[in-house]
Amino acid sequence: MPEFRSSLPPSHFRKGNSKGGKSKGEQCELIRQHQLIHEGMEEFVEYLERCKRKECELELGVLKEKMDSWGEVLMKHLDQEVRDLGAEKMRRYWTVEEMRGFPI
Repeated sequence: MPEFRSSLPPSHFRKGNSKGGKSKGEQCELIRQHQLIHEGMEEFVEYLERCKRKECELELGVLKEKMDSWGEVLMKHLDQEVRDLGAEKMRRYWTVEEMRGFPI
């Protein structure tokens, strides 16, 4: 599926494409969002681990700030996944048997 390629296919850059404006080789949006979410989660976990090791005190304001840094992109990402990975679109790329084999 195009949503999971590390870069967009050449056909994506044809005139009239609804996602125009992206340069050749630019990462697909879902993959870019995954990277941002994981970076934010790693910083979040690192902070909690520092608190657990008693290197710093747990401060809810700091915890919220860490969550807010990737929360907006997470919500956008989840909405986009619902749209991009709906049943009708999945049927274009996968058989029912293939989808049953997907790890959940």
